[in-house]
Amino acid sequence: MFYLQLVFSILFVFLTIYGYVKNKRNTMLLGAMCLVIATAVEPFSKGFNDGFSSAKEQLKESNGKD
Repeated sequence: MFYLQLVFSILFVFLTIYGYVKNKRNTMLLGAMCLVIATAVEPFSKGFNDGFSSAKEQLKESNGKD
């Protein structure tokens, strides 16, 4: 997970600087989106994994009662 955050953070820096120098706003927007992904991917994946595990346990419990 650390390497994924690192890659997106480096992409943020590169794309933002490149977009600023070349005067391309869409490239800078893509850089900003990389920053959002870099900061949000860990909590999202942790929450998704916890929810999936919880649903799996509930399914096992409901099958055991029958």
